[in-house]
Amino acid sequence: MEKIFIIVYKEENETIDHLYDALQNVVIPEEYDVELLEVSNKSVAAAYNEIVLMDSKYKIYIDKSVSFLQENIILECLKLFEKESVAAVGVKGDNLILTDGTSTRVDFKDPERNMDIVSVDYGFFMTRQNILWKEGLFKKDLRYTIMSQCLEYRKGGFSLAALDNATEWIIKEEQKESKREIIDNFLREYSNTIFPLVSICIPTHERPDFFKEALDSAVSQTYSNIEIIISDNSEDDRTEKIIRKYQEKYSNIKYLRNPGVSAGINWNICWDNISKESEYVNFLMDDDLFNKDKIAVMVNYFLAFPQLSLVTSYRQLIDKNKNPLPDRECNKPVINNSGIIDRKNAGKLFFANCINWIGEPTTVLVKRELLGDRIWGGWYGKEKYLIDDYMLWLRLLEMGDMAYITYPLSYYRQHESNSSVNNYNMHITGCLAMASVIQYAWNNKIFIEDSIELKRALIAWLQMSMIIINACFLRDTKDFSKEDFNVLLETFREMSIRFTEENPEKIQIDLTNESSVN
Repeated sequence: MEKIFIIVYKEENETIDHLYDALQNVVIPEEYDVELLEVSNKSVAAAYNEIVLMDSKYKIYIDKSVSFLQENIILECLKLFEKESVAAVGVKGDNLILTDGTSTRVDFKDPERNMDIVSVDYGFFMTRQNILWKEGLFKKDLRYTIMSQCLEYRKGGFSLAALDNATEWIIKEEQKESKREIIDNFLREYSNTIFPLVSICIPTHERPDFFKEALDSAVSQTYSNIEIIISDNSEDDRTEKIIRKYQEKYSNIKYLRNPGVSAGINWNICWDNISKESEYVNFLMDDDLFNKDKIAVMVNYFLAFPQLSLVTSYRQLIDKNKNPLPDRECNKPVINNSGIIDRKNAGKLFFANCINWIGEPTTVLVKRELLGDRIWGGWYGKEKYLIDDYMLWLRLLEMGDMAYITYPLSYYRQHESNSSVNNYNMHITGCLAMASVIQYAWNNKIFIEDSIELKRALIAWLQMSMIIINACFLRDTKDFSKEDFNVLLETFREMSIRFTEENPEKIQIDLTNESSVN
């Protein structure tokens, strides 16, 4: 006859008559003999380890507060054990552990992921694998002791199963909220196992004071499974001296010194040195800042919504001293409450305003597998006039939805050395870059699908470009490229014609490196 041990952790001299009464109603298969063992120790895990290697086919770990057990609970668990890979069964199962250490159940569209249990309820836990419990981490906390053991089974290649949530299998008292110390112990032990690696890339050039603040915001993230990749093209060594001190304390910082290379190459060096295990990427401009919870909050969205290609948030504008600045049109929240924006609606919203409300590189966390072999280089890859960030967002939105968080998770610094107010070449390039994506979207019916949507985009673009054209007419031509300005004038003419047409034709402007029309 096979043996089933039922193990109950309790305090010395504590009585559990109510549990014995509840067990009287449970049906035991004829081929099994059940024995109840009461254990006590300084920690739950240590108590369980005293009996884990004792000979029995199954062990059931049950909370001492249980006062009701559904009569067929053991029979139903045994059915789930018919699948050889199943190591343990619980009455309820969660399929997602969040970055704050809590677990939850999310109904994924993929049925296989929906059955991918990562943790079961601590009230009733049945197993047939004799794996030692982790001692010294969770004391008398049942919730995290069980969660830890579930992860140990999964690390061993086993799966977990849960009974039907629609049935009330047990009644127990709810455990008090776990102490912060317990949760922190759990996260230290398992974060790098259960959460994806995130790469924070910081290209920097000769502004060590701002850079140090940016780096501080990266190393202070509450999310722990990160790597920080710094590419420094400074001619002097002020930044390097700062980084070397940080590397003495933080082992997850990669530093690459490349004096004199261009800004574009500096960014690409970061990209080229991302670890192959990395699943998500966030660039951090060397004068911007992260909120300490930025990566943790954004990773939770990716974990809960696998269809996302990017996660962004409201970004707070700040001055050189980190004082808040008034919002501008580009950074105002586009929805009232944090949530998911369907890929098509996100693209339409972008073109309706011709404003990069999605954000700068600092703001956005992206899914690496969707980037292919390039992170920058435009939306369709042939643009002559490039604004790298929003063109990447459009490329990603073709492949997945996005999440928008309405509170600030990053801070975009405005100061003299990054101001573009009087940089007319930049404004002209920006206008032409926006025109190129409008052309591509309309000609290929991506995001801009009908004449009304096109005219909304054209109104926004014509208003923006008129301001730039007017300002340039008042300037000396040496302040900007006359060739690019003439292209802008021709583009303005073409866009105006398309706006006047009841059924607009394809836009015909040469804005590509291949001198071809999209």
